[in-house]
Amino acid sequence: MIVMPRRLSDEIASRVRALIQEQQLEAGMKLPAERQLAAQLGVSRNSLREALATLPRPLWISVYDQSNIGGAALARWLASWLPDDIGVLFQDGVGVYARTAPVARSYVDALVGRFGAQRVRIIAEAFRPLPQARAIAPANGAASATPPAAASASASDSPPRPAPAPVFRAATAEELRPQLLAYQGYRVYLFDGPHYVSNQLVERLLQ
Repeated sequence: MIVMPRRLSDEIASRVRALIQEQQLEAGMKLPAERQLAAQLGVSRNSLREALATLPRPLWISVYDQSNIGGAALARWLASWLPDDIGVLFQDGVGVYARTAPVARSYVDALVGRFGAQRVRIIAEAFRPLPQARAIAPANGAASATPPAAASASASDSPPRPAPAPVFRAATAEELRPQLLAYQGYRVYLFDGPHYVSNQLVERLLQ
């Protein structure tokens, strides 16, 4: 009996399936971004793409343009490698002020023009950045020093570090309403994150 070596794409696909089961991802939930997932699995992005092409359908990928290359350029790049039966979830970037909702709409128009409306969905960021705290220097300009006693204390004696301060807040209904109106005619999902979308926010949007 001759045992053929397993293809790398099949091995990666099995690891992706195991990751889905391990994280208990259900239908409609997102996998990590391509770059993050490739690094997590220790494989190249090209190998990951080959593996994703073997997974059961329907399959959707989340797309985020952090370089602001424009909708037409993004659509051309995706068309150069994306299989015909995989859909695009475009994250609009409005919540981090990467672009305005009308500009995000132009991205979606370009994607739909290339792939068709059935293969394109919008992820509307339902959050906004919190104002950054300003660092305040000492009035006399002197640098502070750690007392020797504190420096010699063991790690077990140190108090637990506080949790990182939140970076984002939930968007208000007044912020979200024009964002969603810009996407009329398209199917939109709200980026809930750590529960940015409250029942009260939904009620305000429906008023």
